[in-house]
Amino acid sequence: MNSLVIYYSRSGNTRAVAEKLAGKLDADLEAIVCDRYSNGWLGYARAGYDSLRKALPEIVPIKANLAAYDILVLGSPIWTSYPATPVRSFLAQHEALPDRVAVFFTQGGQSAPKDAARGIADLIAQEPAAVLSIMGTSVASPEADQQIDSFAQGLFDETQAA
Repeated sequence: MNSLVIYYSRSGNTRAVAEKLAGKLDADLEAIVCDRYSNGWLGYARAGYDSLRKALPEIVPIKANLAAYDILVLGSPIWTSYPATPVRSFLAQHEALPDRVAVFFTQGGQSAPKDAARGIADLIAQEPAAVLSIMGTSVASPEADQQIDSFAQGLFDETQAA
């Protein structure tokens, strides 16, 4: 299985999960870079405002050739019930995705992960192959590690069965 984990992380929680998943899947790893939402209160406020407006901020072009992968694992924080705006920008710029796209979210608990998953499904015009959601406060916990292991194993098992 030739896998790519692409993620956006403002606070570091999504990056931590992405790194763990990439290790479990023996996947390539790439960050979506967007300078608009730097750490701090202003970046946080701008992120929420832009999310509600469904803004598509400028992002740095990715280096990976998406056509070279069997599966894309896309990671995003949840902002006001939506995938983070840099992830939406990435998807708007890349219509040709691998046939299988799985998603994972980190969240603070105020928004339902199913709403963010629906947002991704609408943007990629298909249901994600798998969805994982982890509370940001528990990213470093043994429970989160178990969730990540299970998610990765499910993706691996699906690929072996196909």
